[in-house]
Amino acid sequence: MFNLMASFITNELNVEKLRWHYSEKGHGKGAPDGVGGVLKRTADAMVARGMDISNLQSFLFHLKANCKGLILSEVQIDDAELDKIEKTIPKILPPYTGILQCHEVVWVKPHTFLDIRKLTCLSCSPSKAQLICDQDLKIISMFAGYPDSVYDAKVTCRHSV
Repeated sequence: MFNLMASFITNELNVEKLRWHYSEKGHGKGAPDGVGGVLKRTADAMVARGMDISNLQSFLFHLKANCKGLILSEVQIDDAELDKIEKTIPKILPPYTGILQCHEVVWVKPHTFLDIRKLTCLSCSPSKAQLICDQDLKIISMFAGYPDSVYDAKVTCRHSV
């Protein structure tokens, strides 16, 4: 996921900066996870009542009928687009150890790396000249496309978060 953020998504969206925040340690506690849980429980209940959900279209049809407050849509991606995305992923990627402690991922153009931070700092604004925040935290910088160039750094921040 992180490699795709730095090497594909940023190019596709033509963005200058990217910040991804995780709200809780361990993740899985945000609004998207709650929506996913509602959809799964609703689909489980429909199947338990004897409804047949055999494909994506019937899944969306039944969920739209039973979850009126949600807007659901289908995103179609053809094989050529999937091949294009797959080619951006290196064959060997380093493991992201300690990722459950991550609270923020930052990327700034033209850098080829992400800063993965244990704390979030909204006071420090990443720029082209200085991507690294001044927080007193452990960060892991991962170079997209260069799996051997992973390093740890210790930095200090004047902002309390």
